Amino acid sequence: MTTVVPRQWARWLERAPYPPAVVVGLGVTGLALARPLARHGVPVIGVDQARRRFTGYSGSHRLLITDRFGEDEGFVGFLDALAEELPRRAVLLLSMDQHVTAIGRFGQHLRDRYRFEFPSSEVVELLMNKGRFAEYARSHGLPIPATHAFGSAGELSAIVPSLRFPVVLKPQIKNAALRSYCPQKVFRCEDQGQLGASYGLMSQWQTEGVVQEWIPGGDGEIFFSMHYLDEALNEVAGFEGRKIRQHVPQCGSTASAVGVSENRVSDLTREILRDVRCVGFGAVEYKRDPRNGAFYIMEPTVGRVDLQVGVAAANHYGFVTRAFFHLIGKIHPQDPPPPRRGVWLDLPRDLKTARQEVRRGELTWPGYFRSLQGSREFAVWRWGDLPLLWAYVRWIASLPFKLVRRMVGRLGRSLKGRLERLRAAPVLWPEARSVAFRDHRGLRPSSNKDHREHLEAAISWLVRSQDATPDEGFSRAYSLNRNSSLNAQGWQPSYPESTGYIIPTFYLASRILEREELARRACAAALWEIDVQLDSGAVQAGVLGEVLAPAVFNTGQVILGWLSALEATGDDRFRDAIERAGAFMVQALGEEEHWIRWNSPLANTAATLYNARAAWALAEAGKRLGRGPFTDSAARNLRAVARVQDESGWFPGCCLSDPVRPLVHTQAYTIRGLLEGARVLEDESLLSSASHGAEGLARVVRPDGWMAGRHEAGWKDAVDWSCLTGQAQMANVWLRLFFITGDKHWLEPVGAVLSFLKSTQNLESQIEGVHGGVQGSYPVWGSYGRYEIQSWATKFFADALMREELSRRGSEEGLRADQGLA
Repeated sequence: MTTVVPRQWARWLERAPYPPAVVVGLGVTGLALARPLARHGVPVIGVDQARRRFTGYSGSHRLLITDRFGEDEGFVGFLDALAEELPRRAVLLLSMDQHVTAIGRFGQHLRDRYRFEFPSSEVVELLMNKGRFAEYARSHGLPIPATHAFGSAGELSAIVPSLRFPVVLKPQIKNAALRSYCPQKVFRCEDQGQLGASYGLMSQWQTEGVVQEWIPGGDGEIFFSMHYLDEALNEVAGFEGRKIRQHVPQCGSTASAVGVSENRVSDLTREILRDVRCVGFGAVEYKRDPRNGAFYIMEPTVGRVDLQVGVAAANHYGFVTRAFFHLIGKIHPQDPPPPRRGVWLDLPRDLKTARQEVRRGELTWPGYFRSLQGSREFAVWRWGDLPLLWAYVRWIASLPFKLVRRMVGRLGRSLKGRLERLRAAPVLWPEARSVAFRDHRGLRPSSNKDHREHLEAAISWLVRSQDATPDEGFSRAYSLNRNSSLNAQGWQPSYPESTGYIIPTFYLASRILEREELARRACAAALWEIDVQLDSGAVQAGVLGEVLAPAVFNTGQVILGWLSALEATGDDRFRDAIERAGAFMVQALGEEEHWIRWNSPLANTAATLYNARAAWALAEAGKRLGRGPFTDSAARNLRAVARVQDESGWFPGCCLSDPVRPLVHTQAYTIRGLLEGARVLEDESLLSSASHGAEGLARVVRPDGWMAGRHEAGWKDAVDWSCLTGQAQMANVWLRLFFITGDKHWLEPVGAVLSFLKSTQNLESQIEGVHGGVQGSYPVWGSYGRYEIQSWATKFFADALMREELSRRGSEEGLRADQGLA
């Protein structure tokens, strides 16, 4: 049986004068818990998921690392196993919200295994949920800024007219995904546009939030009051202080603070904690309005200590040790005399904030040093902490070598980058020059050729892209100049993602063009996709030959191809592949609403709403194969995506690189996913969301069919080039809306957009990688797919031409002919 506690710790624990303290989370807050206890001879066991840069090396504790640190139920099981091996019943101390939640849900039985006082789960929920606490504060007449809770993008839009900017956007409860992936936990928003963009970022992991009135004043106006109450609600320990600076300024966490005596803050905090019966650790943070000196409640903390607990130690007040000695039933030793002014600071973060304030003219360096006058206690650094000092020495000694390596590496990368840019310069590549010259002449009149000729040319290009690879996959694109990442010009390697959704295009084209070989090619490509499917059931990111990283989006696109192949052939190999891929997607989503794991390595993790198209594939597989978990997971994601949509129909956070200015390409992915998901799930709300987004993009189509390649909130043009891929996708979306609803107004933008796309398709070039293909951008030097003829752009263009032909037969006949998988 694997032991949790190393055997060599036995003598240390048995000889200690006191029971051990188990400190969960060895960041700066955990270290501030461990150090006062270690000074009193308490054996401290720190628990974390990794050894932090310096805090994990401190001599104030001994460290246990567990891979179950982020699992609520699994972590409680770890604490159970740890308690079994300790010689005495330990005191349990928490430093992170996620473990407060875990113990509130799964760890009530730990009261018999550890010494700790913890409020009821109802109290934890009340104080951790900002929306519920705001209701409590209002009903009890407590001083709290105007606060509006909401559960979706629609509810947020409804309260915007009543807001007075600036405001602060916060999640109602910081869930594990938000803590792990979101770069910000609080957002200051100056206007409605900034509020929408910030919510788009936050909503990837947390859709429920609060918008709170901004109280003027700097970080130095923020006060806090920390308390520990026993079961009878008697105060065991209490301490109040004031922040000096935060990092990030105005919206971050404490970088430096000082102890103060402010009875209004401490009295109100005791009143709140006693009224809700918050036993154990509890704290409330306030902001003082410099205009009238009034204090407003910012947020409470429950079940754990705050980061500012180090300020109590800096002022020689045993806040943590008083709680410890109370729990073991012993008298607390007398504290040493307090200093005149005790300051706690996290020096690196405090300096970062100070530099920003100096640059803005809000602070001077002499003023900075004056603000830190007094007895200073550093968050990490300490002379007497020899193991930590040794870690510092090793780090400092390694700096010259790291600096040299970094400089050499940076110089090498710079020279390599310059060389690659020179080698990739379009002027050096005749094919790039010819296409760029064609685009430089400007838009040509709409092609007078009928759809069929353009369609035949597009399908022929796709056939050549399949023949250009050594396998049955389709080439990702044709590079007109040298592609630096692939180190080549011309046809790129096979691309599992685009191959996946070209398969249904070839099945549809084989029927419309009456070319049986296209169906054979589609079947061969679908079998190739099975050959390259990963053991997990996923489909890899990127092109063949790159690192085998699983990608949720790519997996969804290949599922669409396998579904077409299964319908056309009845081959159970496709069914098995779909079931494995669907199981991977369900597992990757887990209990979340958005896929936050196994996104493409190239994607911004804060901007992946476009996974709605993958959710459609999962729903389609669930319906056709009778797999309820597939459908349930897809529905959860699609409904979460719909909640993020703003009042204009625009979706934030649905772009590979720019959450604030998404591509039409990824907006179209999102809208199409919602549209087809609505069809599969028979969900009118999803259809309404898709229609709202499609209507917004229809309004920005110019009379000549041109659309900007990126849009800001409210569908404002953000660039001066067009994304041809996205325009072709939107033509498909409008046509599908016509097929599904029968409403002919959806056909209105299609003609202009297809005319524009036909005029950009090069039917004059003799270059096999150019003739009939569709560029990523127009002009070809636009920022999306620069100097590339793309397989997916050509695929969507072909789909739109075929669907437009089907639309002439009427919506019902077109819907029967078009299975919706292309």
